[in-house]
Amino acid sequence: MAAANANIAAEGETPAYDFTVYEVNSASLPVLRVWPDRNLSQLPWLPASQQPASLLIAPGDSIQLTIWDAEQNSLLAGTGQRATPLQQAQVSANGRIFVPYIGELTVAGMAPDTARAKIEEELVRTIPSAQVQLVVQAGRGNSANLAGGVGAAGIYQIPDRNFRLLDLLSLAGGANPTYVNPQVRLTRGGVVYGISLDRLLEEPGLDIAVQGGDRLLIVPDERKFLALGATGAQSQFEFPTAELSALQALALIGGVSATTANPKGILILREYDPAEVRDGVTGPPQERVVFTIDLTTADGLFSAGKFMVQDGDLIYGTESALVPALTIVRLASTLQSITN
Repeated sequence: MAAANANIAAEGETPAYDFTVYEVNSASLPVLRVWPDRNLSQLPWLPASQQPASLLIAPGDSIQLTIWDAEQNSLLAGTGQRATPLQQAQVSANGRIFVPYIGELTVAGMAPDTARAKIEEELVRTIPSAQVQLVVQAGRGNSANLAGGVGAAGIYQIPDRNFRLLDLLSLAGGANPTYVNPQVRLTRGGVVYGISLDRLLEEPGLDIAVQGGDRLLIVPDERKFLALGATGAQSQFEFPTAELSALQALALIGGVSATTANPKGILILREYDPAEVRDGVTGPPQERVVFTIDLTTADGLFSAGKFMVQDGDLIYGTESALVPALTIVRLASTLQSITN
């Protein structure tokens, strides 16, 4: 077998223990890599695509129209005037605005230049020399909500359809610097999407365009692992990166105790969900699995650098077999010094 199973029972028999032991080495790694990984985000993410630079008018946007007319007796402009600014109009819920001498006109879903040309085309039927200037002020339909986890949370206008998520984060001052391995959470159309900020920075193809109505939140990585026993520190630790090998985790916790630890007996205890229990090849044969690492061999060290710690893992440093004997020697020495 590729993995050393220390709790094998004959067919039809109950295993002797409620856990299985696997040694982490070059032979077992190919098997262990295909087992369920709780480090993988269960949230989907969207592929990025190139968008036109122009903005699309949406309900709630405000439209400022200025009509230029070269006629001597203009229907809109006063004597000696050539430009007539109209009262600002808000795009209604059905995507329409009112324009004098035209009436209700649908502009939602159009780029500003397209809407301007459409209004001008309709207006010249009444005012032959009319020229239209159109300015859009984005409303809620063309804004994104940065809810938290950044330098300056708030509602941000989207300047164009090619405005990217990292552009928005830059405007907001970036992620909270106190967050360890910050995670991006995007709500769009009632669906929550997620990705790590590091991955977003490293893979430009994942930097999606922001859409009106998007809600963005930056949160810290909530994954943690425990370190107990003869390790450098006994505490709970956060994941500093998306992936953390057993060797990196040991370095993070200060290694193992030089005086009490057994470097051949580093244990990683992990509990899988019942639905993840399988045949020992495509998944663990039991819910509870103990992985053992031997730091005294080159194969053990290399394998520890490729074996990834998962959320909820417990790293336990066992004590050396010499510790009880050394304790007795110390006790004897203490007693001898007292009696002398």
